[in-house]
Amino acid sequence: MNYKVSLTIDESLDVVSSLYIDQEAMLIWEKGLKRIEDRELSLFQTGSSGVLVFGFNEQEMHMKVSVEKNELPKAIDLIYEVPGAWNLCKNTFLALNDKKTLWTMDVEFRFDQPMGLQLEAFIKKTEDAMNMFKAFVEHRK
Repeated sequence: MNYKVSLTIDESLDVVSSLYIDQEAMLIWEKGLKRIEDRELSLFQTGSSGVLVFGFNEQEMHMKVSVEKNELPKAIDLIYEVPGAWNLCKNTFLALNDKKTLWTMDVEFRFDQPMGLQLEAFIKKTEDAMNMFKAFVEHRK
C-alpha cells in the first residue's frame, strides 16, 4: 500500500525540520507517546534505531523506529515496525518562503497478512498525525 500526503506549515524550514526530530517535542505532539528509547546510536541519526512507547488503556505498545536516511533540513526517511507490519515514511521538507514549509510524506505499508482496511483510513490517520505536528509547530511557545 502506497500513498502521499502533503501540507503546508506556517514556519521556516529550519524550525520545522529541527522540531520534527526533537524527542522532547515529540512527547508533546505525538498522541499517546509516553517515552522514546534509543537502541542504536542517537535516534534520528542515519542508521539509528529506537523504540517509541505508546500508552493505550493502561497497556504499552512498542513500535521500532529506524532511520534509513537523515538529510535534514530537507529530508528524513523513517521505518516503523510492529508485529505484522512494516511502514516506510519518506519525509521531505521544502521552504516555500522564509515562513512557510511544505511537508510531504511518501508512505509505504507492508503487512504479513491482508489487513482488510481501506486506503482512505490510512491516509486519514497520516493526515491526522501530520496535522498534530503542524498545530504544535504553529502554536508552540
